[in-house]
Amino acid sequence: MYAIINKKTNMYVSGTDYSQCNPKDNTYKQITSTERALTYYTKAQAELDMLRRRMSDEYEVVRVKLITVGKER
Repeated sequence: MYAIINKKTNMYVSGTDYSQCNPKDNTYKQITSTERALTYYTKAQAELDMLRRRMSDEYEVVRVKLITVGKER
């Protein structure tokens, strides 16, 4: 499983604000979180989504492991 992180803050990308575009490099503002993340089955899917979301080079794809910490009934 893969996710996208901001290299400087180590926060996960949890969404994209398509209403805010940087005119200098034509990239969108990314919504980041330490508790939520978009996950992908393959690295190729994550890399393709980075292009679709027009992310800057401040972001990279990393391999993650999902762990269940509790079970609600």
